[in-house]
Amino acid sequence: MNYRQSGNPQRFLYLSRFLAGIVLVLVLCLAAGTLYALFFKRDAAGTGGLPAGAPLEGPPPENAAPDTASLTEVDGQEREWKEMFIGIDRIRAATAAPDSAAVILTITFPYHAGDKAFAEELSLRVPDFRAIALEYFSSFPKEELRQKNEQAIKTEMLRRFNAVLRLGRIETLYFSDYMIVD
Repeated sequence: MNYRQSGNPQRFLYLSRFLAGIVLVLVLCLAAGTLYALFFKRDAAGTGGLPAGAPLEGPPPENAAPDTASLTEVDGQEREWKEMFIGIDRIRAATAAPDSAAVILTITFPYHAGDKAFAEELSLRVPDFRAIALEYFSSFPKEELRQKNEQAIKTEMLRRFNAVLRLGRIETLYFSDYMIVD
């Protein structure tokens, strides 16, 4: 037997209004939460509810690796976190023939961690960066590469990397594990 058949229609009316009120409160909570998330979205770095796009200030999150993040100083004040882009990984390239050798290096560079669009572009351009490096090192014989100044190589690689970027620029490159192996 349901409430309508029990002979007390007023009790059924109160129960249906009560349930409708609960549904209304839940819908309002969901709408408020959605609006809050749109205007005060938290990103993966844990900005503590800062508006989207606001620069990070203060110490890094506790889970940040200490050797991958650093502060830049602007006008004597620490302003924006920079992180090292390590997505290119180790590159192994063969030098030009006839007497070819292997070039092994890891390329890293700092970028502004707050610029999410540029960080995404960097991740999407990793295959381009690897192809640029492979093409560059395979265009020289090993002896010519050994005579080249490392800074000149970095400058040319930086120019080529920046030529494919649209949303920002890389300021400097770092080579680690740079060796030419016969």
